[in-house]
Amino acid sequence: MAANIGGTACTFVKGAVPNGVREVVTRFRRAGIDGYGAIKTGKGDSSYVLRAIGYGSKVEVKNWATAIEAMQGTVIGVENDFGDTHGDSLLDRVTPPRKSAAYKPGSSQTTRGEMQIMLTALS
Repeated sequence: MAANIGGTACTFVKGAVPNGVREVVTRFRRAGIDGYGAIKTGKGDSSYVLRAIGYGSKVEVKNWATAIEAMQGTVIGVENDFGDTHGDSLLDRVTPPRKSAAYKPGSSQTTRGEMQIMLTALS
C-alpha cells in the first residue's frame, strides 16, 4: 500500500475515497400539503476532498507539490492511507501547499508539505 495522488507518492493521503457515482436527489420547495418535493435525476458526480501530506527536503517537497498541481484538470487515480483506491477521478482543484518545518533528528526530511485535493468521481 502506497498512498498516492495520480501516481505521485505521498507520505499520507487522508480522507475517504468514494465507491463511485451516486444517485442524485434534488429537493425543491413548492406549494402543496407539505411544501416540499424531491426528484431523482439519475447517477451524477460525487465530489470529495483529500488531504495530501509529503515529507522531504525543501526541494523534494517543492517538486512534490508542483507535480500534484500540474495534474489539475486531468483524470487520475488515487489511493489513501488505508489502500482504498479510485481510478476515475477528475482533479478539480489543488490548494497552494502549506509548508512547515519537520523535525526528525538525523533525517534529511526537514520540510512537511500539505495540500487539499478536490476531486470528482466519474465512475
